[in-house]
Amino acid sequence: MQIRSEHLGVAWDEDGRLQSLTGKEDFSFLGAGYSFDLIVDGAPFFGANPRVPTAMEANGLEARVSFEDRGLRITHHAQLDGERALLRQSIEIEVLSGPPRRLMGVHWRVPRLLIGEAQECLLQAPAQVTPPDFPYLEAAKLPLDRTRAEPIPSYPQGWLQSAPDETAGLVAVENRASRQVVSVWQHSEAATTFPTLDGDGETLTVEHHHQIAAWLRPGARVISDGHAIMLTNGTLEEHLAQFRDIAYGGHGEHVSDTPQWLQEARLLQIVLHPGASWTPNLDGAPIAVWTQRLDQIQQLGFNLVYLLPFWACHEGMGYALTDHYAINPAVGTAQELKTFVREAHARGLKVLFDFIPQGIGDGADDFLAAHPEWLVRDELGRPFGSHGWGPKPGQPPVGHTYSLDWGREDVRRWMVDWALWNVREFDCDGFRTDALHWKEPNFAPDNPYPAWQTTFGGIKLGEELRAALKAEKPDAVLLSEVWGPIFERSHDATYENGWLLTKINRAWIEGEPFFSAREWMRWKGLSALARPDGAVRANFCINHDSAKLVPSIRRSRFADALSFCHVLTPGLPFVFWPELQGREAFFERLMSERGRLTGFEGRFLPNATDCEAVFLTLWTRTGEPSVLAAANLSAQAVTTALAHLETAALRWNSNGTTLENGVLSLPPGGFALIGMKKERH
Repeated sequence: MQIRSEHLGVAWDEDGRLQSLTGKEDFSFLGAGYSFDLIVDGAPFFGANPRVPTAMEANGLEARVSFEDRGLRITHHAQLDGERALLRQSIEIEVLSGPPRRLMGVHWRVPRLLIGEAQECLLQAPAQVTPPDFPYLEAAKLPLDRTRAEPIPSYPQGWLQSAPDETAGLVAVENRASRQVVSVWQHSEAATTFPTLDGDGETLTVEHHHQIAAWLRPGARVISDGHAIMLTNGTLEEHLAQFRDIAYGGHGEHVSDTPQWLQEARLLQIVLHPGASWTPNLDGAPIAVWTQRLDQIQQLGFNLVYLLPFWACHEGMGYALTDHYAINPAVGTAQELKTFVREAHARGLKVLFDFIPQGIGDGADDFLAAHPEWLVRDELGRPFGSHGWGPKPGQPPVGHTYSLDWGREDVRRWMVDWALWNVREFDCDGFRTDALHWKEPNFAPDNPYPAWQTTFGGIKLGEELRAALKAEKPDAVLLSEVWGPIFERSHDATYENGWLLTKINRAWIEGEPFFSAREWMRWKGLSALARPDGAVRANFCINHDSAKLVPSIRRSRFADALSFCHVLTPGLPFVFWPELQGREAFFERLMSERGRLTGFEGRFLPNATDCEAVFLTLWTRTGEPSVLAAANLSAQAVTTALAHLETAALRWNSNGTTLENGVLSLPPGGFALIGMKKERH
């Protein structure tokens, strides 16, 4: 059976096996296996066993193949686009009979993803840990690490970050010789998807593990959709533009009512009390002490302060809340917190609180007794922690949290009401939302909802929170810790990829770069192209999750250059208080210079220099002299010609930096802010 369009052809053999997918000009991959399998009770449902189709039909650009096995009817639906080289796929699972079983997910498989000759190809996985423009044959030598069933917490080899809560999930192969790009992705808002890469030495197999989870009981129906394969002619950038249109459609727009003050914000994250597990041996202080420091914070050039958690919690773990409506005595009193916010506002400073929805902490006995049905549970009814943190099923939380079920409307309403109480009680200016990305499914036997509904309940929670927040205080904002495209429609800003930022910053601090400066600029550009337009991204060198790097950065010769790069990257500058201690004069100048660029548009210049180690951003505004920011993120002194830019003079620079006749010389870890000649009109 075959379905064909002008661009692509799809063929199945008589057993319903996806035999080939072919397009013009040497685009092909042939698979010896089926394109999907189900994971039921922890094991592949079909595996290597033969499948016997019970129905097969094709109609022009669309085909369906059905299988019935062990009480399940599984229908594979494939549809070709009549306008472009695009294949969309979905799986529908209907339970006809049999005992209750757990569907753990659907795995989509594209073997030998390749276009033309392997030596001509590059692997492109925007926003992932894989470097941009990675040689295909090098990637093909790396087999998937199958010792881990899930990539938490370290994303072992071949496991990529999830989609669409952390990345777009797209994996592409680019052939620049033929000017063609082929990509595969899955965009599902029902449950998270983990892409994987598995090399056999010559080619790459790409899988997308869709964690659509449910009890398979008679009458149940589950759909895994959003899987797509696309071929385009032209550049990778043109390919990504089509991807965004297809994957996001009308659902991916960034919010349009972000207040202007956030566009001009320079954020300082502060530590409210010592001894917290995420800030060991760092300078925390009660809220009353921070009130006394507000003049200093203002002088340093910040206009937005983000407070780490201050509610009653398990000792040493500020995110394990035991009472959402009580202030931790180590932080201070409710009145002192009100005074802090009032005094901050008097100085033109906005204040963000932490919104912590993922669980309830060890010691919240009254809460746990009142709402046992609110907890996520396993198939035996045992509660456990969220996101791979905290207790395993059947274990006590011991200073951590039990996971709350975001799939429940009453849980989401309780969390939103708590957020609004904070706004009314303390007059905060919004929230940084904590860990709204995927949760483990709720397999409690008496759960009245599909198990997968918990998994992406954070998406709905974010949207409900923002609607209520804007109704209460229209100029309030939400900053998402999680950086995936799915959160851009419910948040005014998101972090840059925090997991990757920690990895690359650690490597630069230690003098062994994970990315070169040019790769990082290229990575940032491709990441932006793979997500909706308009998002504000928070860029940081260190935050509380990477606080262990503070002693290292204080010793590193790259400290100033790294902070310089992150603050002068387009987006929201984000600085952690312990990072600037002992470097106050540097930061006062750095934040002042960033403040002078308010209203300017920044962009990366990865191709403006032949030096891999030089980071460049150009800041422009109509009618104003442009400003170029440059930094050397290597251990060697570098010299680079910038003669094609109309340079005027060094505006601010590190010791040992020179600029003569368009030639910039930077010492290791050096930086320069260059004022350009005024543009002619």
